[in-house]
Amino acid sequence: MAGFLTFVLGVIYALFLIWIIRRYSIKYIPGVSNIGGKKRPNRLANVLRIILSVVLVSSVFTAIIWPFAFYVYPATRHLFDPSFLTNSIMSFDIHTFFRLDLSMQSAFKITGLEDQTLRGKVSMGIIPQKIIYWHTYQLLDWLKNLLGCYILLEFRNIFTSICNGDAFTGVITGSLKKMGIVIIIWNSLSPFVQYYGYGVLLKNITASTEALKITPYFYVGIEYLFLGVALLVLAGVINEAVKIHEEQRLTI
Repeated sequence: MAGFLTFVLGVIYALFLIWIIRRYSIKYIPGVSNIGGKKRPNRLANVLRIILSVVLVSSVFTAIIWPFAFYVYPATRHLFDPSFLTNSIMSFDIHTFFRLDLSMQSAFKITGLEDQTLRGKVSMGIIPQKIIYWHTYQLLDWLKNLLGCYILLEFRNIFTSICNGDAFTGVITGSLKKMGIVIIIWNSLSPFVQYYGYGVLLKNITASTEALKITPYFYVGIEYLFLGVALLVLAGVINEAVKIHEEQRLTI
């Protein structure tokens, strides 16, 4: 019953996601683009368009298969059989910071160090104490996958517009703005979600020694925030170019 229900939901979701992609995907017009008033093939843009199309298809396929194989089916199966979600199925990896003070471990020393403290970032397999934590983690991963598909779609639309000879249109400006806003919002919220979300999970982890300290992962992707701002700036510059292009076209 769980498998059949998952299959039906998967088909509906797959058709809806494919419809969304087709609805907001710019159609490629085979031929050559008009560059500088002359008909020239924009080969590099076309190569990038093809690469992005392949990556987008694989990402959409993952967005369809992964959540139903690793989230919807187990969750639906759990509704019919509460004992189905065992610790091995519910476990997932999280990133954490650790601090190990070797000076508190008399039997273990490392020479050649400035001090006997090791620090770093590790990936740990967590068994959540409450099923709601597992649901939240899986849903956030699902959302991350969908946002990745959206950004790839907008990138593909940009290069498709260029290949169609529409290098100076509001489509490119709009795509750049949308991508910049999504990247900034996601990377502004993600560090806090990780810190407080992982902090709740780490409360259930205990160590037999005070030499080991585990703290929630908190990392602000400055490079991604910079990329988002750069895309917004680039969108503004291209928007000015679009206005100039329109004025020249109307003048002619």
